[in-house]
Amino acid sequence: MAREDLEGVLAWAGEHGIWVLSDEIYRRLHYGSGSATSVLDIADRPTRIVALDGMSKAFSMPGWRIGWGIGPSELITKACALQSQTTSGAASPSQYASAALLSSPQRESIVGEFRATLDRRRTLSLAALQAVPGIEVVDQPGAIYHYLRLTDGQDSMDVAEALLTQAGVATIPGEAFGTPGYLRMTYAGADDPLAEGVRRIAGFFG
Repeated sequence: MAREDLEGVLAWAGEHGIWVLSDEIYRRLHYGSGSATSVLDIADRPTRIVALDGMSKAFSMPGWRIGWGIGPSELITKACALQSQTTSGAASPSQYASAALLSSPQRESIVGEFRATLDRRRTLSLAALQAVPGIEVVDQPGAIYHYLRLTDGQDSMDVAEALLTQAGVATIPGEAFGTPGYLRMTYAGADDPLAEGVRRIAGFFG
């Protein structure tokens, strides 16, 4: 979200006493200059804000189940009490691995290298997908996904199933995100499987 838009949302929420939960798990995977703006970067932000982040995306640790929330101490204390009674807690190896990475002097270079790799994959796959008839792909400045719009009015559930069974490519239909007519695909995988997946998508629609 652009900084000015974020400032507007926070100002409006503050005026109306509304809580803002900011999911910032992709914030550092921003392909512009540096990270995307966090709610914590807004100096005159209201108090009813919680920023959520974790290790799975920018630090490439999906499945390690380490995340955190930053917000008012009273709320965080209550959230910790609730969490302690609803899950078994984060595994010790996950905590040690996350602590080692977060405290490493190479932390920023590790994230930067990963971001550069993703950006290269994003650029190459975007160019290839934009040449495929029947889909429209808009460049996005962050995250690890392309969002494909089906331009022929096809049902995205049907297309996702057909892509899987006929072309061997897994996508997520837009219905899961409230936007029928779209497909989501990741470009976070290795170069060769990504190129092959895009080639199969092109063949499917071509």
